Amino acid sequence: MKLFVSVLLTSGSVFAQSFQGSLRGRVTDPKRALTPNTKLTITDEATKLGRSLPLGRGKPFFSINRILDYAVGGWSANAFGVAQTEYPLSVTQSNNNSVIGASYQRPNATGISPVTSGSTEDRINGWLNPAAFSQAPQFTFGNISRFLDVRGPGLFNVDLSLFKSFSIKERVKAQFRAEALNSTNTVYFGTPNTTLTSSNFGLITSQINNPRLVQLGVRATF
Repeated sequence: MKLFVSVLLTSGSVFAQSFQGSLRGRVTDPKRALTPNTKLTITDEATKLGRSLPLGRGKPFFSINRILDYAVGGWSANAFGVAQTEYPLSVTQSNNNSVIGASYQRPNATGISPVTSGSTEDRINGWLNPAAFSQAPQFTFGNISRFLDVRGPGLFNVDLSLFKSFSIKERVKAQFRAEALNSTNTVYFGTPNTTLTSSNFGLITSQINNPRLVQLGVRATF
């Protein structure tokens, strides 16, 4: 069982904040049995920033000229960013030991490092080094650890938005909204195949996020 912890940092006029805390508890499997040798990882750290621009009526700049207020007043900009590492990987093979009563088991380590070099794009077709593992023979247990010191591809995402609020009449207000999701158009790849007996072992064959999406809209309230 993986324990997921999410930390959200929200900032108004300040650009950065930091928080400290502690986590206490137990990790159990679906049958509520304690799970030993469990590694806890905070996998999602996010920062949100929203600012109203100091322009237009009631603001420090261009607050007197009505024409300029319509043009430059009522704007606000927002940004939401996430940067996270992936979970540590766990390699398995088909079960050769009927005693453990599971469909899979751990293989053996050969002593060669499972880490491959290069950028994320360079490692799509070889995230793990297959020479680092060998199948555990029949009726034996594999000797690799539950989790490797190797993680899947990380996530970096920035969403941006720009709003323009204005009054049409005293009781009728409108807001123009422009939003860019995954504004940097950064790919978030899925985790590699970690089944040693699979022909796709070590390969990344999926993308989790969507390409950049731009949305334009108008909201009216009355």
